[in-house]
Order: sequence, then C-alpha cells, then structure tokens
Amino acid sequence: MRSSLLAKSLLVLAAGAFVLAGGVDVSEPATAATPADCRAIPVEADGPLHSAEARAAFGVDGSGVTVGLMSDSFDVSQGVTSWQDDVASGVLPGPGNPCGYEQPVEVLKESADGGADEGRAMAQLVHGIAPGARLVFASDGTNVDTAADAVRALAAAGADIIVDDVSPTGELVYQKTALSSAIEQVRSQGVLYLTSAGNENIVGAAGTPAEGRPISGWSTPSYRPTACPAWVTLDDTVVDCLDFDPSGTSPDPTYGLTLGEGQSPKELIQWGEPQDGAKTRLVLQLYSLDSDTPELLATSRPLAEGPGVTAATLASLPDPVDEGEYAFVVVRAAADPESLPAVTVAPELAGAAVLAVEYDRSAGPDRVGVTTYGHQSDGSVSATIGAARWSTPDQLRDYSSLGPGTLLFGPTRDDEQPAARLPEPVVVHAPQMIAVDGTRTSFFGSRSVVDGEVQYRFSGTSAAAPNAAAVLALGWSLRPDAGAEEILAAAQRTATPLANPYAEFGFADEDVVGSGLIDASALLAELAVAPAPSPSPSDVASTAALAATGAPAPWALLVAASAVLAAGAAVVGVRRRMSRRSAVRG
Repeated sequence: MRSSLLAKSLLVLAAGAFVLAGGVDVSEPATAATPADCRAIPVEADGPLHSAEARAAFGVDGSGVTVGLMSDSFDVSQGVTSWQDDVASGVLPGPGNPCGYEQPVEVLKESADGGADEGRAMAQLVHGIAPGARLVFASDGTNVDTAADAVRALAAAGADIIVDDVSPTGELVYQKTALSSAIEQVRSQGVLYLTSAGNENIVGAAGTPAEGRPISGWSTPSYRPTACPAWVTLDDTVVDCLDFDPSGTSPDPTYGLTLGEGQSPKELIQWGEPQDGAKTRLVLQLYSLDSDTPELLATSRPLAEGPGVTAATLASLPDPVDEGEYAFVVVRAAADPESLPAVTVAPELAGAAVLAVEYDRSAGPDRVGVTTYGHQSDGSVSATIGAARWSTPDQLRDYSSLGPGTLLFGPTRDDEQPAARLPEPVVVHAPQMIAVDGTRTSFFGSRSVVDGEVQYRFSGTSAAAPNAAAVLALGWSLRPDAGAEEILAAAQRTATPLANPYAEFGFADEDVVGSGLIDASALLAELAVAPAPSPSPSDVASTAALAATGAPAPWALLVAASAVLAAGAAVVGVRRRMSRRSAVRG
C-alpha cells in the first residue's frame, strides 16, 4: 500500500510539471473546487475519493461532460425537499444555484408509477463531485424493455457516461436481456456505462458457524431430483423436489435458515433454460418450521405470463417476519426427462434478517455467496461498482454484492424464440471497482439528528455508482480527446487496492473488490501525462534556444511543480490514513 501511494504521489508531481509545461491547457480553468459556503450540504465523498484535490490541481469540474442517470424517479415523491429546493440550496444545478451552476437537470422520462426520487439523490452526488457536468435523467420504467428504451434515450440526449442503480423485472441470471443489448449498443457509440453492484450480500452472524462468511445466494449447475417432504403443498403437479445436499449421498429437499425479527427474505429463483424455451417449471416455497407441521408462508409466482418463463419470485411474504427457523423448498411442477437445468436462488432485496443458513459455503458443484446477476455481471456494462463507507473507505461494505455471473445462453430474442446454448459457460467477474457511499443528501437515505441538525445519508451501491461516475466525468473533462475505454482503464490502473475480506473463504479479488477504490487525483494525474511524441530536430533546437536565453528548462518546471504540489501530495497521504433506498436498492 505504501509503494502504491508513493507511486501515485510521484505521478501527481509529474503531471503537475506536465501541466505547467503546457501539456494540458488550464489557463482558463472552470471553477476548481465547489465553494463550501455556497452549498447547504458538504461533499463528503471529496475526501476519500480525492476529488477536491483533483478539481483544484487540474482546474476541472466536469464541464463539457454529460452524465445520464437511470433510476426509479426524479421528482414525484413530494418528500422533505423539492427539486427547486435542491437547486436553491446548491446541491443541484439550475437557475438560481448559489454556486453559479445554472444548467438544470434534464428529465427525459419521469416515472409514471411513483417512486422515492432516488434518481434525484444520485444527481446530487454527481453534482457534488463534478458540479460542471450536464445531467440528464430517465426513469427505468417497469421492466427490461422500458429500461432499454431509457438507456437509448439517455445516449440520444448526448450522455457521455450513463450510471444506473436498477434491477428491472425480467433480468435473467443465465442470459442477456433487451436491457443488456441496449447497453452494448450505446457503448459501441462511445458511452461509458456504470451500474451499481447491488446490496444483496449477507454475512454470517457472529457466533454462528458461518461468522464473517458470505451466505447469500445459492446455485448449482444441474438440478438434483429427490422426493418432496410429505408436508409440501402445491396447487399444481408435484413431480419432485430439489436436493440441496451437494454430496449426493444424503438427499435433503430443504434449505434451512434462521431468521431474526425483521424483513422477510425476498428471493428469486431462476433455472438454466433459455427464455421462451423452458421445459421445466420450478416453484420456490418458504415454510416456517416453528411448529410440528411446517407452515407454508409463501409460494413463488412467474415473472411473466405464458410458457417459456425461466424465473419466479416469492410473493405475499409476511413482513416483518418473526424470529425463528424456516426452510426453502424448490418443487419441480413440470419437467422434461432430458432436462436437469442449473438452478439459482438469489436474494432480491437487502436487509433481510438472515442470521444463518444450512448450506453456508460452496461445496462440490454448488456455489454459495454469488449475488450479482443481470447486467451487473453479464459483461454488457463498462464497470460494476461496489461500495465502501465514506468514513472508512478501506473497508468494503458487508452488503456490497459479489460476483461472478455465469452465462449459458445467447441473448433473449425479439421473435420470442429460444436462444441457443453457448458452446461453453461464460464467467463474468464483477464488481470492477469500488466507490464510497453513506454521504449526505438533502432528503434521501437514513435520517438522523446530529447536533440539532437533521441529516440524510444515502447508503448502498446506488450511492457508490454515481460517485464513481462523477470522478470519471472529471477525468473526461480534463481529457475530452480520450475514449471511454481509455478513461476507464486509467481509473482501474490508478485505483487504490483494497483488502478482500472474504479471501480466506475462497472469494477472488476480482469478484469482491475489483481493482480497488477509485481515486480522482491519481486518475487525473495519469490522464494529464499523455504519451509524448518523438522530438523532431526543430523541437531539440527550440529547447536549446530556451536554455541559452535563460527560459525555464523542463527540469526546472518539474522542481517548481514539486514545490507547488508537495502539499497536495501530503494531504493525499494524510487523508488515506483517515478514515437502493438506503442500502436497499442496488
């Protein structure tokens, strides 16, 4: 870690010399740093992401870059503050913004079904770090098709970077959907696309055998049939049940779990057959075991009507759930003798009061702990972003979802015919990077009162992703000639490595923390030092002439830059040693 910090500090110094020597034109910089007294709320992400230093050192604020945001809604909640209130308090741009940023957010598509205005909270975070960036918003709507339309609308409106925090109905575990295809389309046009990893990881509670271990999410590459318990009830044909025991020697049709009092575990089941070509129908049920005869609490319903559907979600769950012992059962209600598909049981909502599970570690062919799916981990996005708390940025949030994703089929088709199986499974690692969450907004997130002041803190990867997008906007503002992949690659190379808290349990870094915590100062320093062309004879002659007339030589500029930027490098070092719906939606 120390060698990485030293290398970054030297890179910042070299970049400063390059800027002073004319490598990047900052003779008329935009507002370098957001004045603290023109905003009602501080930009807390500036510290751990080093974005305030980056704005000041390189004279950029995101101007010239358009950031598109896709979430639930922007201005429908009629909550604590309004859109106009946020402009007046300096946390959003628009006419009357006290910091002088008067280009308003452009809402291309508002939600028709209500919402919590999470998109407005995301916009506040982007504006805090990159206040000069143009912002456009579109609601994801109700499913993957409406979300795909929103992606294309944002790109058509000129978005250079798009960031979302959505998992719309219809996303699949084993194949790409219309949303993923739309993302790939806009990326081919030069858009840099980020998404939040999700907040579905659950860590085993203290004092349990799985203490500290990721226990959320279960999958197997092939359905294992076994007899159902006598108490299973289903208003349909019961063929058999799924055997959760990976050994194959002691069939077990139940997946036991211990719940504390709190939110019910809202789970999704998907199986490895192509959309529109399913020959199997699986039903997920939740039973309470706190009586002599297990009580059925909930049964899954398909995510869509008609044949060929490969996913279902638990419906009509009791909420909150009582503390006690429970079990999942997967019933096969329709079957093809030649089809034993892969199965995934994945959490849909963070915050469930799961204390322990019967199958809490990967064993045999079964995998435990993977909680990303859909466009988060199907390879369609530029990067998926996980979360670390802003006050302890060296530690991954325990709810930040883990990869990898696994694709078995080609993308879903418009003609409603099943896609072909891929020659080999495709494994997609995620998340690619980490950014901070838990910073303040004007209205969204967990509410607290600190020294008599009401504060709202936005936690979850839904907050981390827009913070990362804003840092990338600063980079693109400095280097508008660079391409999306160049900006992203530089961000990954200069990210601060983070410790993998689950390495001892067999989780790879690339599925937990990716390249590390995004660092604005290091990113802009690398982007500023563009590859120098080979000098021509006239260039050599010009350098000699400068030396002869007493003009500053490049080495002198480097010394001057070192003196100017040494304090900034010291601040970087000191701060590094310091310290969905709020963690509910991806």
